[in-house]
Amino acid sequence: MFEHPTQAGGQGYIIAFSGFASDLMATVAWALPTICFAYQADEETPTDRRSLEEFVRKFAPAQDALRDLDESLASHLRLSEAGDARLQAPISILPAHDEGSRAACATFLLAHEFSHVTQGDFDTEAMRPDVPPQNFLADLPDEIRREVEADCAAFTLTMNALIVRDGEDPRIPDFRALKKAQLPLRPSRFPRKRRRQEQAQEDARMLMNCVNHATEACLSFYAVTELLSAVARHRGDEAQALRFGKVSERRDAVRGYMQWIREGLEETWGVSMWHPEEARRWAHLDRHIDHLSRTLVPTLGHAPPPRPPGVPDTFRRGTARS
Repeated sequence: MFEHPTQAGGQGYIIAFSGFASDLMATVAWALPTICFAYQADEETPTDRRSLEEFVRKFAPAQDALRDLDESLASHLRLSEAGDARLQAPISILPAHDEGSRAACATFLLAHEFSHVTQGDFDTEAMRPDVPPQNFLADLPDEIRREVEADCAAFTLTMNALIVRDGEDPRIPDFRALKKAQLPLRPSRFPRKRRRQEQAQEDARMLMNCVNHATEACLSFYAVTELLSAVARHRGDEAQALRFGKVSERRDAVRGYMQWIREGLEETWGVSMWHPEEARRWAHLDRHIDHLSRTLVPTLGHAPPPRPPGVPDTFRRGTARS
């Protein structure tokens, strides 16, 4: 974030963010559903042979996807570690037509810095995010609290930005019709009313998609800083490792805020936005990032990335590509 005077004599700001960090975040965010499925399936491995064969059939594609993810992240991190422009570009697993993860992650990074302006860190009028009854900011040092507030505000700003610009013809959903449509009503026999019901249901799906993208962008932000901290420590840069590592101190507080917001949206919109099992899904991401930090980072510049943890080797397909 840079301050600069405007031609009119006011104060302006220039916000810059790392395209490398945004791409890395988008890769993790896009793969998050695969991580959740794979680790949940891993915990529910059946014992009887018929069920085990069905499990392996469904789980094998997820294992392949995890290997692709590890290889892609390894290629990004090797480039970051070496700082050598002559290295090949990172391997991307993001579909070219899928802009949801990219847009959400870039928006989150911009929104974080923008929130510092609106919160008053640059002597402007303070606009702090709503704070839930169970204050997640309590007992936090001032520096960390300001960053937690910026992360919380960035999550909300990202969610709102994605909702407003979603689709080729952006529009604000009709929230009154949306809440009414979520009641257990039969489809209307009258075409006009049935179209309104269908539009409300489409709005509900769009809102859920946008909230999920914003959530995944926020989660991937912490995951990527964990990885970059491990890379810095691997190359002996303790100062940078500590700087990235401090970000993880904000994670639990911001997760509590996101859960509170998503639960509140269900009451406000009439759309189910939070499920208890999501806490476990988030833990699966932590589990995989810990795997990468412990087993992938030490191989940077040397061997191909290790295979991700999962079912026994006898049920894995293929090997990691060099």
